[in-house]
Amino acid sequence: MNLELAGHDIQDLRKVAEIDGVFIRAVAQAASENSEHIRGLARAVGENSENIRGLARATGENSEHIRGLARATGENSEHIRGLARATSENSEHIRGLVRIAEIHEHRLTDLEGGAA
Repeated sequence: MNLELAGHDIQDLRKVAEIDGVFIRAVAQAASENSEHIRGLARAVGENSENIRGLARATGENSEHIRGLARATGENSEHIRGLARATSENSEHIRGLVRIAEIHEHRLTDLEGGAA
């Protein structure tokens, strides 16, 4: 009777081992698939890191260009203010020339006998 029970126990153990083997193979397969996914994610992270570094370099270069533009804009603003001052002075000179022309016109009119 003990041998019969031992035989059943061995058969039960074989069934359990067979079921465990199936589960172990399924877990191994899932682990293998997860490893592939993890490697893919690692590659994507590496590529993203490269892209981020590239963007950082481009941002630094753009910052330099923007600082250069700001300097040029400041210089242009100074030139424009100088042109505005020169234009204002020229306007004053032109008004002065108009007044002189008006005075000469009156004198010529007086000389021609326009004023009696």
